[in-house]
Amino acid sequence: HTSRTLYVGNLSFFTREEQLRDLFGRCGPVSRVILGIYRTAKTPCGFCFVEMLFRSDAERARALLNGAVVDDRPLRVDWDQGVSDGRQYGRGKSGGQMRDEYRTYFDPDRGGAARAFSTATASSSSSSSSSSSSSMHIDADVRGRDKEEGPVVRRKRERSLTDHEDEDDDDDDDEEEKEKRAKGHEEEEEEKDSPPRPPRRSSTPETFK
Repeated sequence: HTSRTLYVGNLSFFTREEQLRDLFGRCGPVSRVILGIYRTAKTPCGFCFVEMLFRSDAERARALLNGAVVDDRPLRVDWDQGVSDGRQYGRGKSGGQMRDEYRTYFDPDRGGAARAFSTATASSSSSSSSSSSSSMHIDADVRGRDKEEGPVVRRKRERSLTDHEDEDDDDDDDEEEKEKRAKGHEEEEEEKDSPPRPPRRSSTPETFK
């Protein structure tokens, strides 16, 4: 194995190239530091490649700096086969690292919430906004219709609605009247069918002459 390139992971998004160059420079001369970036935003996404000038210095850096803490985060330092064009970009769907798209916890040093969660939240907010927009559009249509109709047509439409309500009330009154008449008719039939009552005796004793 003759590679002089090291992969450095678990970086904070706020760690800068100068910090890494100074840290690895304590193990020997550094040829270059390539920060990993988002494919679209071109901002740091939490990893880098460090190319040392000599193989022996790269071995020393891997042994001493794996687990070292930078910006409150332990580094993961391992061998890499070498940096080719395009490898500086994240391989996740968002253009960053895949680990940041599917983690289940909030990490303020690596963009906060997971990218997949952020996308789902944004979609939900978009749906709510669409529903609200539809309601506003319907209200606007009603207001526009009232404006186009003018006061005369609008009064006729309102009067028509009122007439329909009155007809419904009249129907309810008719039903109540029918029920009363039917109930009275039933009471009359019951009186006809019942046997005649005997005359009522007076409670006062008769007086004999």
